[in-house]
Amino acid sequence: MNLLVVDDSKNIQIAWRRFFQLIDRCNIAFEVSNLDKVVETVEKTKPDVIISNFELSNSTAIDLLHRLGENKPVVIVLSYYRKEMIKNACLEAGASYFLYKTTDFDKLQEILERISHQIVDPE
Repeated sequence: MNLLVVDDSKNIQIAWRRFFQLIDRCNIAFEVSNLDKVVETVEKTKPDVIISNFELSNSTAIDLLHRLGENKPVVIVLSYYRKEMIKNACLEAGASYFLYKTTDFDKLQEILERISHQIVDPE
């Protein structure tokens, strides 16, 4: 399963890389930090999953979801902001999952493993 990680912090990208190495069949294919680069990378590489920080250097994950349109891969948005309004806006814009970094982070591995098995064993 190929992942696209969207975060504007190089340190966070390094931490993600270490985390995803622990998950079976997970490969970070690309790491990008701004909206224009994300859209371009998705069009060229067709990742299975996008994991995006809510805040991006020049926009938010909501903008990203709108730009990706209907034919987007699974999108998981992560945020420190514990506001239902932000969560609901992301889900309404097409996020597959919205996780709070402080309380839901442990769910991420489970979600990725489930998605990975669905891709490899679709039945």
